[in-house]
Amino acid sequence: MASKERKKSKKRHAPKTGLCGLLRIEGAYAKAHLLPKALTSPSISGERFIEAGRGNRPIRRFTSWYDHQLVTRDGEKILSEIDTAGIAELRKHKLVWSGWGNKNKLRTSDFEVDSDPESGIGMRLIEGVDVDKIRLFFLSLLWRSLKTKIKEFSYLPNVAVDLDRIGEMLINRDSGAPHYHPILLDQMSTLGFVHNHSPTLQEIELAFDEGPMRVPFYRFYMQGLVAHVYPADSLEVFKKMSAMFVGGHEKLWVYTRKFENTRQFAEAREAILNTSRVWPGAI
Repeated sequence: MASKERKKSKKRHAPKTGLCGLLRIEGAYAKAHLLPKALTSPSISGERFIEAGRGNRPIRRFTSWYDHQLVTRDGEKILSEIDTAGIAELRKHKLVWSGWGNKNKLRTSDFEVDSDPESGIGMRLIEGVDVDKIRLFFLSLLWRSLKTKIKEFSYLPNVAVDLDRIGEMLINRDSGAPHYHPILLDQMSTLGFVHNHSPTLQEIELAFDEGPMRVPFYRFYMQGLVAHVYPADSLEVFKKMSAMFVGGHEKLWVYTRKFENTRQFAEAREAILNTSRVWPGAI
């Protein structure tokens, strides 16, 4: 009970106006989703997500993470426009589940290389992608995730990300050169269970002729799509595998995997099992 009263008190005393994190001008704050609601809502209206992991007791939420003091109404308008355009582009090219209609898997005609029967790995080659819309969308998610001060995102470190520069790019609708924070997409080729996953900082070892290279990247997941956002200074990596990055080739190359064969499924299942063990009866 005391905890609920503290939360109510905190909400009552939270400033309703202040400096916009994006526009850097004073104004009335707006509720800003850190991951867009359109791609992070429960599959059944009225249901609640269980927020768990990172050692915290599970709680139930009706929506994904949001920040009441990140941007003003004018700043949120910019983010919302970027979200709307980016999500429409992802759905148009069937890169997220909500672009599949009532289907539970991609069609054979969606693949350039058919899925391997054993591994489930395939390849899509997509024409006519609006690179600017997709890059701006994921750069905006990177900006929000590192700019927010809410405790649920406090675990995520800023590793040489220039938030001021990205903020200016978002304001000017400038997606930048494809090798600036290059973005790689993977997707699930089969429908899985709906769940939200907060962004993480991970590392991958890339094998090149001159030897392996370890590179950090920010990983975003939503609706069956995984985006890897690499460091700003990844020109060397970009040159070696440019075709794999958004905007690095005239067509977009996307690896696909069956949901049940993905790291995403394994991590979600492990999180559920760990939460049930540490907090029995909480979910």
